[in-house]
Amino acid sequence: MSIAGFRNVTFRSVSGGNLELSVERVNPENGCRITLKPFLQPHSNSIPLVSILVLLLVLLSAILPYLLLLYCIAFPLLYVAYKFTTIQEETALFIPTVGLQYTKKYASGYKNETFINWCDINSVIINEVIYSHKIIYVLTIIVENQLKNKLLFPMFMGTMPRLECLEIMYQELSEILDKQRR
Repeated sequence: MSIAGFRNVTFRSVSGGNLELSVERVNPENGCRITLKPFLQPHSNSIPLVSILVLLLVLLSAILPYLLLLYCIAFPLLYVAYKFTTIQEETALFIPTVGLQYTKKYASGYKNETFINWCDINSVIINEVIYSHKIIYVLTIIVENQLKNKLLFPMFMGTMPRLECLEIMYQELSEILDKQRR
């Protein structure tokens, strides 16, 4: 089953959230770009909760003034931590004879990019992993360096898609890898 060129195919993550998968062929015979985006749905029922929290904060700050100072420091720090740890998008750009560029984009706008040379890519596998008391599946690139040591490079760990989504990504990447290795 190939979905190359289709956009906005929805899958579930390991945690139960919705993910949007996009597979685009960069060139009909060559590389592809795989993008996974979590749906960040706004919480429509959080306004009453925030109102109650602010009211409670005002009442408690009248009794304990240092509590207000604590909240004024803690909330901005929690917001910054949220922005720097929430993944907005993960992308794998796979171009034969060049390599793999893997990008994680965070809600803060920060990007973490990793590049693996084509000659270092040995194969693509779906690996079974124990993660936080669960067994999950991870799309993994086997990288073989100049010393012939094999290293594992797990991808899409921020969005953690389920097996059915990983199988589609695996088919696309292994098809390109096999076509170029012949």
